[in-house]
Amino acid sequence: MIQERQFARSGGARSLYRACQLLAIRATEPGAVNAWKDDPVVDMVLKAATEPHRLADTPELAGVLAEFVTALTPFSAAAGLFGLATSLTFGNAASIALPRLTDLPQADWVREGAPIPVVPGVSAAVSMTPHKIGTIVPLSNEMMRSSSAEAMVRQRLMDNVGPSLDRALFSAAPAEPGRRPAGLLAGVATSDASIETNKSEAMVADVETLVDKLKAYGGNGNIAIVAPPKQAVRMMMRGFLGQRAPFPLLIADQPNLIAIAAAALAVAIDPPRIDAGGEVLLHMDDTPSEIVDGGGVMASPVRSAWQQDSTGLRFLLPVSWVLRAPAVAWLTPAW
Repeated sequence: MIQERQFARSGGARSLYRACQLLAIRATEPGAVNAWKDDPVVDMVLKAATEPHRLADTPELAGVLAEFVTALTPFSAAAGLFGLATSLTFGNAASIALPRLTDLPQADWVREGAPIPVVPGVSAAVSMTPHKIGTIVPLSNEMMRSSSAEAMVRQRLMDNVGPSLDRALFSAAPAEPGRRPAGLLAGVATSDASIETNKSEAMVADVETLVDKLKAYGGNGNIAIVAPPKQAVRMMMRGFLGQRAPFPLLIADQPNLIAIAAAALAVAIDPPRIDAGGEVLLHMDDTPSEIVDGGGVMASPVRSAWQQDSTGLRFLLPVSWVLRAPAVAWLTPAW
């Protein structure tokens, strides 16, 4: 019930789910009319979806993106962390240059009438290039015409996109140029976990270790903690989120305790791109390298959306991130 009430308040995100539903219906019924005449943002989303690189520069569509990421937060620790990070957008840019957090000029005190010192500028910028995460979701046409279609589209997108973002962001995988950004743990050595036998003391010691490594970047507690589900529950049940640890706690299905200085993380998210097809062949596999064999022939298993009276909904979310400083610390907790 709580999630349904949150969903009911997400006007912009709801317009996106409705647009997905209408687009899927129009894949088999091109003349289908918009059933949500009281929701003008649906037509904006559909019109903008014809543009290959972005939706449009309108406040309403910016709200669609913001509310979609907010709605994704209960399903994804990555989305929760994105809300704390430096938020950017590519628009039509091919890359974004960001100042390194360690190279920022330092202000100093100045006497009356004395010259203000000039500090050399940034020696080298951190470059962020566009990437996208995508999924194709097969939806039966009966489902798309049912009264619960809007909620089903929402759930399928959340189930697909949220965990995938977490796996990528909280990993040690290196960047793959043109495909994906590096995971936050890439190139970061693990810290030593506490050997305290008392679990509460071990929790405090481990968080102290991680936060201490980020003291140069954390400011006044601008540090988020990402924990595995079991450890996160233990931290919450022991009242660890009170005055003793004023840090946001995010839960991700991974084995490590991770601390991130949010100011050092820059994230660029552009509005999602949607498309649908009712006469398409879908390769039912999530391993891209296995979709086409060496001879250029689509591998099995293959399903015909037309034959099965279904629609393939393609959802692409342009999302990239980069660290402006080595502001990540992690360990594998023993408690």
